[in-house]
Amino acid sequence: MRFLCLHGIGSNAEVFNAQLSAIQAALGSQYEFVFVDGDIPSEAGPGVHGLAKGPYFSFFNLPIASQIFDAFELIDQALENDGPFDGIMGFSQGASVAASYLLRNQDAHLSFKCAVFFCATAPFNVESAPFRSIDDGTFRDEATGEDITAEIATNIPDLLDRKRYPSQGRSMIRPYPSDGSIEIPLPTVHVYGRNDGYYPQSRNLVEMCQSFDREELEHKGGHSIPWEQGMTSRIVDLLRRLVHAVELQ
Repeated sequence: MRFLCLHGIGSNAEVFNAQLSAIQAALGSQYEFVFVDGDIPSEAGPGVHGLAKGPYFSFFNLPIASQIFDAFELIDQALENDGPFDGIMGFSQGASVAASYLLRNQDAHLSFKCAVFFCATAPFNVESAPFRSIDDGTFRDEATGEDITAEIATNIPDLLDRKRYPSQGRSMIRPYPSDGSIEIPLPTVHVYGRNDGYYPQSRNLVEMCQSFDREELEHKGGHSIPWEQGMTSRIVDLLRRLVHAVELQ
């Protein structure tokens, strides 16, 4: 069983490898994890220091279509150079990129048979109606000029921190809705923390996946992959059940 693995913001392949080390050890050698670095140099993300040395990378700085397409290209390159893979796995921003890729490519089952999302942030739709941040602190739909600040505050609250995410004048894209209008047509596993600030986004992604073919695990922590032996065992059980679901396809 081979997984393509995408790290979080301000991270790298070595960091994600360390985050998954307990899970990998428990699963054994029949599972292979191939890690890909983002292509945007970044400062270390939260909790990254101490896990591995830099340099650190992200897959995108802002939800800009060109950056998301570049991230898709990294997945395509990995498929061409290191594939085939059975599944795709991501943490935080890496989960966002993986989900965005699968939602846009509804024939992605030809490349991946399953997906695993740890602490997922919102997946973005490169074909959604673009919007911009304005000097007065609002966000407006590019086509209509409508003030959509409330929508952004709900769906992409990070953008309200303009010091950390300077977006003024940039054309950005919206997340996919979790209204059942589109689904990832694969078996999925979702692991997220009830004390994670991105909990609502992780839960929204759950609703974008087939209800009959998804497994989820909520832990008591925050934006991290739990290390406790009991939680590791539960995650491993979910992954083995995922593999069984793939084998039944």
